[in-house]
Amino acid sequence: MKFTISHHIDSCPHYDIFLERENHLETWSVMEEKFPDLMDGVPVACAQKSPHRKIYLTFQGELTDDRGTLTIIDEGEYNTEDTGYLLHGLKMTGRLFFLLPDSGIPTVIFSCNKQ
Repeated sequence: MKFTISHHIDSCPHYDIFLERENHLETWSVMEEKFPDLMDGVPVACAQKSPHRKIYLTFQGELTDDRGTLTIIDEGEYNTEDTGYLLHGLKMTGRLFFLLPDSGIPTVIFSCNKQ
């Protein structure tokens, strides 16, 4: 299956993690200021968003209705593992884990090797 990580610049800049599913994209959002921590393997809060259309796997540019701009920062393939996902991107490779700790705040961990 394919994945894309996109930088979404709008009134609240963030990064979207899109994971391809059979007929949609599972989507998670990480705030822009937390993304460097995520790339360093630090657990950061994330938000699961509603499923997106598969067009966002390859879409870059202006979104309609003044919803900002998307820029793909990495893309590739992923495999599902028991505890998360193994991503093989063009720029980075690593394991992605989504957790729901006792705090109830969804958290993402990315153990990344930048290429």
